[in-house]
Amino acid sequence: MASTASAPAPPRNALRVLVVEDNAGDVELTRDYLSDVPGCSFSLTHAPTLHAAGEHLRRQAFDAVLLDLNLPDSSGMETLRSVHGLAPDVPVVVLSGEDRPQLQVDVVREGAQDFIGKGESSAALLARSIRYALERQASIRSLTARTQLAERVRHSQKLEAVGTLAGGVAHDFNNLLTVIITCADMALESIPAEAPAHDHLREIHDAALRAASLTQQLLTFARRGPSAPTAVDLNEVVLRMQRMLARLIGEHITFVVTPADDLAPVLADPDRVSQVIANLVVNARDAMPDGGRLEIETANVVLDDADATRYLVSPGPWVRLQVRDSGQGMSPELQARIFEPFFTTKHEKGTGLGLAMVHGIVTQAGGEIVVESAPGAGTTFTMHWPVATSGRDQAPAPAVGIPTRPAGHPRILVVEDEDAVRHVVVQLLEAEGYTIVEAADGAEALRLWREDGDGFALVLTDLTMPGMSGWALGQALQQAGAEVPVLYMSGYPDDTPAAHEGGPDGARALVRKPFARAELLASIRRALDPLRS
Repeated sequence: MASTASAPAPPRNALRVLVVEDNAGDVELTRDYLSDVPGCSFSLTHAPTLHAAGEHLRRQAFDAVLLDLNLPDSSGMETLRSVHGLAPDVPVVVLSGEDRPQLQVDVVREGAQDFIGKGESSAALLARSIRYALERQASIRSLTARTQLAERVRHSQKLEAVGTLAGGVAHDFNNLLTVIITCADMALESIPAEAPAHDHLREIHDAALRAASLTQQLLTFARRGPSAPTAVDLNEVVLRMQRMLARLIGEHITFVVTPADDLAPVLADPDRVSQVIANLVVNARDAMPDGGRLEIETANVVLDDADATRYLVSPGPWVRLQVRDSGQGMSPELQARIFEPFFTTKHEKGTGLGLAMVHGIVTQAGGEIVVESAPGAGTTFTMHWPVATSGRDQAPAPAVGIPTRPAGHPRILVVEDEDAVRHVVVQLLEAEGYTIVEAADGAEALRLWREDGDGFALVLTDLTMPGMSGWALGQALQQAGAEVPVLYMSGYPDDTPAAHEGGPDGARALVRKPFARAELLASIRRALDPLRS
């Protein structure tokens, strides 16, 4: 029966060394050598077989391994490969009775940090070799960390470049979609539901909304879309989606959800978290056409320096969300490109935006996502989300309904450089009972206000226009003593009044394109009568 007495505690700051050696005499000689090293202490653990070495490496951490290649249950280079597989980050020094120059070359090629012949062992040589192995391994880790950091910077720069392009494209798209959606809204209001054209208009309207969603995906992976973070319980999100996800993947896949107890809330946009989970589940399903196992697991974790480096985040508390499948897996080449925008392996149906969008959502929330996979061995996506802190929660925005028509006929100055957008906004507001004066740019709007400023109840202006911008117009009106409220519109994802120097917070002062009819009317009513709204 094994003794239950605890082993003596190792000396403080002692280097923990696993000696894998079947010859007890050699182990004691090594222990004697290392006990005589001045200024350095070692804590040795003995493993007489490869199996015993594996048990020790799985149970505790070591600073170095002294390894004899020929053991009762393993021999030669296979022993070194096995130890490397069990503990790839632990430096290995090979101790061997064979004095062959080629063997020394071979073990170093296989990843050993040093080679010592047993006949030449001495206290100084062993200590120097272990220290050298530790220093070399530390250099390798440092180089790996710098390489990972450089890769993250390159990826960030790539996303920034694509994001700049996406922002410009989104502006133009959002202007076009504003016209389409608003016209379709007004036409649907005026045409009876039984009319043949009604169904066609509904298709146009819904297609425009899908186009707006696609534009939002472009902005999300580029980290340029607006977000509404709040305290989110990932368990609630996953469990709420569980039934829908089970139907999505089909009965041929075993679906298991393992929620952690007392999971800390994370600071994220709940709708975007749902997008992340749905995207990863669909990818997992597609990787298991013949069936398999899909697991979603949550956990509270505290990452040390090593794990933080592995997962590309800072040490400390995080909430972990893992999506793991038993599917086809991916090669290292695919893993290196998996989060690139427009890269896809689903050539017949993929857009290449799904995982890029997932990456954008997680990183925009302050977290990180990594993928671990191998061909035939399945894939695991591991996300770490920042823990929400009190005081940062935001209440969900209320649903937008169509407000009642205004009393009288308030005059609104509509300022928009895009003719089509201006015309459709004017038509919409006139149909709702407003009196509209329109201007194609800021300078014309300022002239109209100077002619009859007291007659305007509201200025509705695009933010980004050539010449005088909407913000500059608002500043000019303020400097001229105007008390008229200003409501801004923008199709640029990053553009808000607060983004301009000295601007207001803009929480109620901005309506984003493309907007629905109800959203624009509600924003105008709030600007005109904030107390009643």
